[in-house]
Amino acid sequence: MCNTNVKIERSELLNGTDDGEAVQEDLSWHAVYTRMHHERKTADRLTRQDIQTYMPVQTIMRQWSDRNKTVEVLVIPTLFFMRIPKNKQLHVLRDPSVSRFLTVSGEKIPAITPGQQMEQFHFMVGRANSPIKIDPDKLVAGDQVRVMKGSLKGLEGTFIKQQGRCMLYIQLDQLGNAGIVISASDVEVK
Repeated sequence: MCNTNVKIERSELLNGTDDGEAVQEDLSWHAVYTRMHHERKTADRLTRQDIQTYMPVQTIMRQWSDRNKTVEVLVIPTLFFMRIPKNKQLHVLRDPSVSRFLTVSGEKIPAITPGQQMEQFHFMVGRANSPIKIDPDKLVAGDQVRVMKGSLKGLEGTFIKQQGRCMLYIQLDQLGNAGIVISASDVEVK
């Protein structure tokens, strides 16, 4: 289950200027860190301020000694995404639960996650039948594949074998890679 306030699309926000012309304001996807267990309330608060947010949430089965229970968990604890123009970054940082933006490695500027990567990640989170694992290592080798059947049909990513399991990874700049276990028979090389 995902935050219902999200509609991932490729569009710009139009604002009027003093002389009556419309200008395009670039909206970019950014990842923001929050205080522990404040992700949902922070995302809801920013959404009420007309900021588009996406909090990747997945429903999984948890096993306790006496029972099994279906629970919603964050794919990336203490982090969610928002689509904002550059001039709203300071406004977001003023929220008491926001710690910082995910930054470009070695720099202090907020990292931008490309729209296509966000679309792929949103698709993966929405359709995955098994838990998604975030792997911070950048992939160097591996076949580029497309899922041909199952709930992830149409998703493209990198296919690798890890600890005897077949995994499909999609890249999320600055965060690393989101991976899911998948059957080798469900994919074809692009």
